[in-house]
Amino acid sequence: MLENIKTLFGSKEKRLVKKWKKEHQQISEYSHQALASYVRGDIKTLQKYLLILRDLTINHLMEEDIEFYRLKRERSDDESLIDGIDNFIETFREIKKAWRDFICDYSKEGAIYDENFHKKFEELVYILEDRIRYEENTLYKHLNNM
Repeated sequence: MLENIKTLFGSKEKRLVKKWKKEHQQISEYSHQALASYVRGDIKTLQKYLLILRDLTINHLMEEDIEFYRLKRERSDDESLIDGIDNFIETFREIKKAWRDFICDYSKEGAIYDENFHKKFEELVYILEDRIRYEENTLYKHLNNM
């Protein structure tokens, strides 16, 4: 019976992967819209996208942390999965911190949007999108097979 339900609705992991991929797409789209707003000089719209990105990415990262912890606990016998999660967590730590700090700093009232902001934001978006591709092509493939 449980297997029939999983077949019908998919595993929790598959549903999470689908949700997280959609959020990755939104993060990328909002980031590019924010960059375009900066280039146009539309600071009000830039700020709107930065606030959306702040909320979306913080919620996304927190949910990933919680679910990865759950998976490590529940699937402690799956060495490949545990190694993949550990590798992801370790190699993403600095990028995650840099993104979170940047997006929180620049979504605050009174932030200064200058060329330094633009350059750093472009670099972070490029790094984050590269990291998203890596995550989806490695860890998410494993989760989809559960």
